[in-house]
Amino acid sequence: MIDMAVYGTLMGGLCLIAFTIVVYAVGGGNLGEKCNQEYSTPCDTVFRARATVFALLTWTLLIFAWECKHFERSLFRLTPGEPVGIRNIARNIYSNKFLFWSIVIAFFSVFPVIYIPVLSKSVFKHAALTWEWAVVFGGLIVFVLGVEAWKYMKRHMMRKGDTMGPIGRRVKSFVTDESRVGANADPAYLLEKPQLFGRTAV
Repeated sequence: MIDMAVYGTLMGGLCLIAFTIVVYAVGGGNLGEKCNQEYSTPCDTVFRARATVFALLTWTLLIFAWECKHFERSLFRLTPGEPVGIRNIARNIYSNKFLFWSIVIAFFSVFPVIYIPVLSKSVFKHAALTWEWAVVFGGLIVFVLGVEAWKYMKRHMMRKGDTMGPIGRRVKSFVTDESRVGANADPAYLLEKPQLFGRTAV
């Protein structure tokens, strides 16, 4: 649950920032009128902001699917001991072919929604993006960095183990126990942590 809260907060925050940049930082705060009913020139800024958020949210969710392959290991080093490199990253990503091609198809589905006028302006209330792609890709980079920083913090806390102080151990237990259950499913670990399931030790 803590992982979902962190990743969801990061996604939502980046989407809000992206919308704010397009509408207020560059668009001068022009929200137009009746922009939920139809497209008009005053609504162009809002339509482009929506498309920016749509692209950013869609792609962060797709990256999130790969990041969820392991709750602690880096996406760039899913197999312990392997060197970090393009070949290893590509192999790890392509290992689940169904997931890989699902993400590829979903990735390219963003473009028709944004650039086909009937779909973009009439159905989704979007407008074609130009410089806003910089905001989208910038948000993607920040999202990956944020997720990797969160995973690194969890790995660091696990390595320190019981050498941490009382508060540190409580934080470590709160942050890492759930992810270890979901990611590793180690029977020995589950037996050592019966409290995770509301049970007492045997």
